[in-house]
Amino acid sequence: MKIKLGIGVCCFFFSVNTAISQINYGTTGLMNLPTADMQRDKTFLAGGNWLNRHATVPRWWYDTWNYYINITIFPWLEAGYLCTGHKAVPADYGNNSGYWVPSTYGKFTNQDRSFHFRLRLWKEGWGKEWTPQVVIGANDGIGDSANGGSLSGQSEQGYGNGFWNRYYLAVTKHFYFEDLGTLGTHVSWIYSNRFDNKLNDPAMGANFRFHLKEDGSWLHKVVNGINLMAEVVPGYTDVKEDLTFNPDGAKYQVNVGMEYGFWKDYIKYMLHKIPLFFLFFFLFSSSLLAQDNEKFANMACRFIGCNRSVLHCELQQKQILVIRTSDGKELKLLCVWFPQTRGDAYELDEVTASLREKADNVLIGYGQAPGNPMFCYCLQAKKISKKIKKGEWEKYKIPLSLCDYRFGYTALSFKRKKIDKLPLPDSF
Repeated sequence: MKIKLGIGVCCFFFSVNTAISQINYGTTGLMNLPTADMQRDKTFLAGGNWLNRHATVPRWWYDTWNYYINITIFPWLEAGYLCTGHKAVPADYGNNSGYWVPSTYGKFTNQDRSFHFRLRLWKEGWGKEWTPQVVIGANDGIGDSANGGSLSGQSEQGYGNGFWNRYYLAVTKHFYFEDLGTLGTHVSWIYSNRFDNKLNDPAMGANFRFHLKEDGSWLHKVVNGINLMAEVVPGYTDVKEDLTFNPDGAKYQVNVGMEYGFWKDYIKYMLHKIPLFFLFFFLFSSSLLAQDNEKFANMACRFIGCNRSVLHCELQQKQILVIRTSDGKELKLLCVWFPQTRGDAYELDEVTASLREKADNVLIGYGQAPGNPMFCYCLQAKKISKKIKKGEWEKYKIPLSLCDYRFGYTALSFKRKKIDKLPLPDSF
């Protein structure tokens, strides 16, 4: 088996969220490896890449480029549209009949257009905390039905399109290391029936996103923007000297790369240059965050209101829950939503930060959808700074449903030994 080693750097033109997008396909993943990661609901990505010929499928035997848009329509569904540049050459791969006009030789004169879809089957942490996330997907799955993107057989005479065609099943599990970062492990099975890129093979990879403890050090701030990636993926990349498919070429690629997140600082810089555009963007992003906090607060209010130890639960100022317990106490909980796709670091918006002084405690929801959190955490408001990190409040995880959790003095004392003594329902 032949293996090629490549080094890549992923970058984006525009994104409303920190994300990882495959350079060839414009969908969520590592460099070329599909993963089971999903973007935050309603995330919009737009980007582009310059592609070395060794990083692409055999159709592009020259360096080319692509650009894409990608939308996470629901927390469980992602759709993307990709365009890849075609260059006019005297003898094109799969077409030696003089298709291109001589005056266009050496120029990019056409684009390959493709659609990409991803569907989440299982969410990480469902049922048991240790369960991984599972996603099925297709790249260029609706190309030329006769020759390009179908599951049916293809002949060497039928080059068709659907050049990026593949189908896959991806499994991902994350491991969190306090004050260090998050390790993502990924395994995929990839299938394609194209004659020039037949696949029915496994792939694997890993990434590590740094989240060092914030201590005011500029070095920690720089390192916390780094995401390291490594992967082993199948797929032919070479053609012969006569520009025909080379079945003896390397079938597996070993790619290593780095992503660096600088978008937050970039916004601060560009606000001085183009105030109107980025002010609109900032307000739009803040609006989305506020809506998520409010959605989580409404969900928490309904569940806590059904709690056996709660007499009354009322939502105030869209984020604060006023709870009156059966033991005669009144508690004020500030509800904050922490999206899973933001990694381990999250900065409170100005409205939420100002509400901390009005609350006794903070209820944090964590996951991909504010109406269906994966986990909830409860801790004293004074323990929450404007910039919060998941590893710092992991020990305050609520072990029960909000309907069963005892919102009283014992539960809100935040001493682990006391929380562990809470009676569990028979069904837990």
